[in-house]
Amino acid sequence: MRVVRCCDRPLQIPGWAGTITGAIRRRNGANSRKAACNPYRPTLARRTHHQRVPLASTPTDTDYTMHAQSISVALPFLRTQFLRTVIYIVFLISYLHLVRQLYVDYTSGGHTFKQGDWLINSQNGTIRRGITGDLFLWLSDFTQIDPLTLVIISQIMLVTLLFYLMLRIIHLVNDFLLLVLVFSPAMFVFIWPVDHHGAVRKELLVFVAIGMFALGIIQHNYSKVVLSLAFFIFTVASHEAMLLCLPVLVFMFLLADPAIREAYSIGIALILTTIISVLVFLIAIGQPDVSDSMLVCQPLIERGLQFHMCEGAIKWLEYDLRYAFNAVATQASFANFSHLLMSQLLPLLPFFYLIYLANNKLMATLITIMPVLLISPLYFIAIDWGRWISISTYCSFMIFAIAISAKKIRCAKLANANYILAVVIICVTFAPTHLAKIYWGGIVRQTANTIYGFLV
Repeated sequence: MRVVRCCDRPLQIPGWAGTITGAIRRRNGANSRKAACNPYRPTLARRTHHQRVPLASTPTDTDYTMHAQSISVALPFLRTQFLRTVIYIVFLISYLHLVRQLYVDYTSGGHTFKQGDWLINSQNGTIRRGITGDLFLWLSDFTQIDPLTLVIISQIMLVTLLFYLMLRIIHLVNDFLLLVLVFSPAMFVFIWPVDHHGAVRKELLVFVAIGMFALGIIQHNYSKVVLSLAFFIFTVASHEAMLLCLPVLVFMFLLADPAIREAYSIGIALILTTIISVLVFLIAIGQPDVSDSMLVCQPLIERGLQFHMCEGAIKWLEYDLRYAFNAVATQASFANFSHLLMSQLLPLLPFFYLIYLANNKLMATLITIMPVLLISPLYFIAIDWGRWISISTYCSFMIFAIAISAKKIRCAKLANANYILAVVIICVTFAPTHLAKIYWGGIVRQTANTIYGFLV
């Protein structure tokens, strides 16, 4: 056994292998040393001093397996197990932050947007988005538990389910590329803890619906897929704007394995979901505007909620679409658009790098850009730009999970360790807020502040 340097890395190899390596080096020249031990090129051709080693024109499954193994060699401190460990730690910290903040909301009598949005009801007249409030008020009357407690318990349950779906999908896909995409600053695990005002709003429902749909496709679990579609219809009834995410489900279905695409039950369920969701959307936008928000808030006051819950999301029911456009227009400034541009581009850096690594760049580009375009109408009617960025980022992640699982997208180039490390550092030290401002320090700063608050 002797030590030679292979691709600038010391490796211990048997004597017979060293003899072969030396023979190759003597035959093809000094530059063949890299070609002989380069783990990133599945198919190696003979080369001279001035020839590049070509990749196979059509890489096989074995080629991709060799390349995936090479990543572990090239990135010893960023190998899959290490990234998984970091993800588990970040998810745990994020989950504890969210649960702690929900407890703070409970002790303060509720948040005007985080819980107020869920308590919009139709007790004094049919309005849009009132289905969740009606449900919680009915449960409150049935169980004699105040509506705020029921909302917060439901939010904790949904957040727990969402974290489970994410971790389960990451585990099943088991791909280095998907692990990298988790480290996008706009993923809910990073943006919600640093800006709790935009957390656990009604997009939590669409996150769960899309995550359950993706998990069902990956597991080939038809009942889970159908259940997720039914939950998506409920999501659209809760907030009509979530209909914009319907094409995401269709795209995920088209990228799935043939066994899923050829299942008539799923195809019919998806068609029915599309029809029903569009009808629910049309009914919602056809509802008259709320002239007095107290008509919505009065049932909550009667059940013991504090008066401040009448502000926020419930108060905004009085404002029409023109008011929303004007509110967005008042934010038109160079500083705000600069923050918006940075908040949009930085979370996409992992996706842009995946496009560079992917074998199918056109599909990878489409998966990255399509959710952004689908959600873009919301930028003109509400200033919660950070929330829309988070939704589009999550949708892109789930579509990539399906595409990678179905082997439609694979890594065809060498991953750069320095870039991967930079992505991780940026993610944990930067996050956009729900108003698309920049929160420097990210989840690291937020965790440090929380620990300091406990100590002091």
